[in-house]
Order: sequence, then C-alpha cells, then structure tokens
Amino acid sequence: MYWLYRSAVFLYGLGIRLAALWQPKARLWLEGRKRIWDQLADIPPGSKVVWFHTASLGEFEQGRPLIEHYRKLHPDYFLLLTFFSPSGFTPRKNYAYVDKVCYLPLDHPAASRRFFDLVRPSLIVFVKYEFWYHYFREASRRNIPLILVSARFRANQLFFQPLSGAFWRKIPAMASHIFVQDRESADLLQSIGIEQVTVNSDTRFDRVLQVKEEYFRDERLEAFCMGKTIIAGSSWPVDEQLLLEIMQRKELKAWKLILVPHDLRQDHLTRLSEQLGSSGQRYADQPNPKTLAAARFLILDTVGMLSKVYRYGEIAYVGGGFGKGIHNTLEAAVYGLPVLFGPEHAKFLEAADLIALGAGFEVRDVQTMGNRLVMLAENEVERTAIAGNISAYFQEKRGATDRILSWMEQTALG
Repeated sequence: MYWLYRSAVFLYGLGIRLAALWQPKARLWLEGRKRIWDQLADIPPGSKVVWFHTASLGEFEQGRPLIEHYRKLHPDYFLLLTFFSPSGFTPRKNYAYVDKVCYLPLDHPAASRRFFDLVRPSLIVFVKYEFWYHYFREASRRNIPLILVSARFRANQLFFQPLSGAFWRKIPAMASHIFVQDRESADLLQSIGIEQVTVNSDTRFDRVLQVKEEYFRDERLEAFCMGKTIIAGSSWPVDEQLLLEIMQRKELKAWKLILVPHDLRQDHLTRLSEQLGSSGQRYADQPNPKTLAAARFLILDTVGMLSKVYRYGEIAYVGGGFGKGIHNTLEAAVYGLPVLFGPEHAKFLEAADLIALGAGFEVRDVQTMGNRLVMLAENEVERTAIAGNISAYFQEKRGATDRILSWMEQTALG
C-alpha cells in the first residue's frame, strides 16, 4: 500500500503538470512551488518556529483563530503558514499574522527531509483533513510535536477499511494529539487504537464569533437593506436561478435579495446583472443610497465581506449544496439567521446540528426552497425563536481555540 501511495502522489504531480498547460489554477500550483526552497532558506537560524499547515482557504479559516491568538501569546516566535492549494495561498499570501507564507512541497521522502532541515519546527499544527505520510513520519522521527485540529472522521474513510486501513491509519497514529469535532470521530479513532484524542468542537465557531463582535458598518448596505433581506452567500449559478425564480412569488414581493456569487468572473456577473435589469445593482458600481433604496436585488461583486454582511439579513441561503458541497453556514448562523442550503451537506457536522436545532433547512428544488422561504418570511416569531436557539448553540460550541492553545502551551512547548 505504501508504494501505491507513492505512485498516487507521483501521478497527481504529473497530472498537475499536464493540466498547467491549459488550467490557470494548476499553473499557479506549479509555479508557486518553484520558489519554495529559496523562501524557506531565509528563516533566521535559531528561530523558534511553529508551523501551521492548511489545505485551502476553508481550512485556513479554521486554523486562523489559533494562528492569531498564538501570535499574541508569542510575538517573538517565527510562524510559518503553508498551503496546498492556490485557492488558499493566493488570497492569504500576505497574511500579516505570520512571518512567512508558502506552498507545501508535494509529499515525498526527500522533499519532507529537506523541508524539515530548512524549517526546523518546534511545533506543527495541521488543520482538519491534511494527511501527508512523509511529513507526519518525519515529525515523528524527529520527535517534533504534531497536532491535528478541527478534524472529523467518517466510517467510510480509508483509515477504517479492512484492506487499505493498515497503511492509512499509520498517519493519524503518528500525530502527537488529535482534536476532533465530535464524539463519533473520537470513537472511530479509538476503534483502530488511536487514543491521543480530545473531543473539542470546531475552531470556526471562535472565528465567526470574533467576526460578529468586530465593528463593521457599510452605508451602501444599510441603504439597500430595509428590514426584509435575504442574503445568498457563495451562490453558484444554479442557486441564483432558483432564488430569482422564487423571488417572483407574491409572498416575497416586499423582500430584497443580496447575491454574493462564488463565481466573480466578469462574464458571469454581467449576465447576472443583465438578468436582473433595472431592479438590480452591482456593489462595485458604487450606486448612491437613493438608487440602492429603490433596488430589489444587489450583487455583492467583491471579496472578503461576506462574513460581515450577513448581519444585515433576516434569512440566509448558503450556496454550493447543489454541487460539491455547501459553503460556510456558521458565518450566517452566528447572526441568528435561519439558514437554507442544498442537499449536498453530509460532510458538514454544523449543517446537521442546525437542522436538529430547527435553524437549518435542506432544500432540494424550487418548490421546497420557495415554501421554506415563504414560511420564514411570514413568521417573524419563528425567526426570533431560531435566533435564540442559535445563540445557545454557539455559546456551547465556543472555546475550542483556547483548549488547543492550552495543550500547545502545557504539553508541546511547556
């Protein structure tokens, strides 16, 4: 199985090289890795290095509370942040809370040894789903504490299969400690002999609570939102078309809609704007308050605002559920909003929690989405009750960051 793993990693790298001939993201992946060794060579000798690794932007948001709190605790330490994907590296390559941001070299015995020789980490934090055999093995060989945080395991993963499991379970077994989101994950790990586990919730709860508490005001959004606003975050074209059809229902005529598209390519934004006609505005066009007050639809065609914008809504729709999987529901729920999403949400524990609370709602087509939106729009008492349930839920889940930091201080570097 080890050689199958080595072959799979090699073929993945080869596939990226071929895809880079026509795919911009693959080209970024390849180009970024050409400079890794030069970037790592200038880490000052003798630095106390703490290395954080995240796959992409979503995992970065889970690790972010740890990084920022750790920086405050240890301003003199050298913090390294690595990404696997350009979708994480590109928007965060200038992240101010660390000393260096770079890509992680593809998993290979020689590459992992060279990486450790240059970085010389004292502590390593991997976030959620990253399991690279040679990096874990090298940390174990050098007796460097490596922790996995905000992890979640499912019974259908390779670690728990009769044939492949013997190899794959070696990887989490080499971690010094694993902080998981739920009891089921802990039970699965313990069933294969991995005992260094703590059930700890998800650090994203701390992150979205932090964002909620930060001061934010936007005069254009205030001019647009008139007390009855639906916010569709990270919407894909299928989400947008369903929502625009539903917004024609007479029960929703008094409601407004903010679309925050996942696809910010100009051709898509132009088509969407043309479809909305005179009833829609684009945020980037900087319309005046009077124009915004008269509009019914607003396209938020910018990046970095979504997690703050939900505070202006009464109902949220989170996109991606008719594709590979939903986006971040916690960013919306933290403001007490009922959250709707498509059927692809099985991998997201918080979606199941919100459904159980009566605060999250799966929609499968235009009819179920329309009926649910109308029900919520017409029932302010229900929305108020949902907000109360969500508040209690977030209070129960907060604190994961502090618990991990405590372990890091007392066990890893204490």
